[in-house]
Amino acid sequence: MIEGEVKKMGGFGQALVDKTEEKAREEGRAEGKAEGKAEGKAEGRAEGKAEGKAEGRAEGRKDTAVLMSYLVQNGRSDDIIKAANDPDYLDQLIDEYEKANQVNTLDVVNKQS
Repeated sequence: MIEGEVKKMGGFGQALVDKTEEKAREEGRAEGKAEGKAEGKAEGRAEGKAEGKAEGRAEGRKDTAVLMSYLVQNGRSDDIIKAANDPDYLDQLIDEYEKANQVNTLDVVNKQS
């Protein structure tokens, strides 16, 4: 039915169909581009979050090793056991270590890496 109407309109009808199809393609491209961009951002955020967590865990392990070494060298092995069961005490020991060495534990770890 539509094809018949297009034929009746001649070149103008075909031009109108072509223009409509092109507009639909452009809208489809724009929609696809927007969806792809949103998906890419979401994937990028998830990937960045995972990498950040992994890096944070690695730094935390190094910081813990530095602190434990410090405690053992100072005859304070019992503090390691206490800190393992008391997060507030662990924070206190980290602060103590940083003050005693006047550095941030991350600075020490980065120098060792």
